[in-house]
This record gives sequence, structure tokens and C-alpha cells, in this order.
Amino acid sequence: NGWLEKVPIQDNQIEFKGWVFDGRNSRVPEFVLASYVGKIIYQGRNNTFRPDVAKTHRNTASKSGFTFVLLSI
Repeated sequence: NGWLEKVPIQDNQIEFKGWVFDGRNSRVPEFVLASYVGKIIYQGRNNTFRPDVAKTHRNTASKSGFTFVLLSI
């Protein structure tokens, strides 16, 4: 499960915010991958606490949020 919640563009930057959680295995995936036209543009770990997601998907989802910024073209 997951959701891309926000993608604001400001000052030549695109900020991606959302959350991801593996409900089948009750854990947060090890990495977040973002791709565009078949190329990986971001790889990183979840880096944001999400108490709202933890409330729905148990406390194991507390650090299920991600935020990353890319420069726009």
C-alpha cells in the first residue's frame, strides 16, 4: 500500500511526499524507488514519521513516509 500525496513545483524543484507500507508482511519496505520513463530517478529509505499511517496499519508503519526533492527541467 502507499500513496503519493503531494508534488508541488517551486523554484525549479519538485518535492515528492507520500508513504508506503507492505501490509501483507506488516513492514515498511527497505527502499523507495521512483522511476520516470524506465529510469530510476530516486532511491532512498523512508525518512518521515507518519503517525496517521501507523494508526491505520499498526505501529510498524510509523516511519513509512518519504520526502525527496528533484530539480525540475
